[in-house]
Amino acid sequence: MPYITSVERIGMRKGREEGMREGMREGKVEILLRIMQRRFGPIPDDIRQRVTSAQTVELDAWSENIFDADSPQAVFH
Repeated sequence: MPYITSVERIGMRKGREEGMREGMREGKVEILLRIMQRRFGPIPDDIRQRVTSAQTVELDAWSENIFDADSPQAVFH
């Protein structure tokens, strides 16, 4: 088995952590789009793009806004 330096080990850990964060973000994107589609019908491409490029903090806020929104656009306010 090859020797792994502490620097390599730190890099591997950071890579795993980053991968997990990105995976969680992608899951939030998917569930928000599914809920929006179920609630409002087909999602326009511009809104789909906005959701897929959003940061986690935005996705969290929008996921809460969906309860009071009367349109897909209102989710973002």
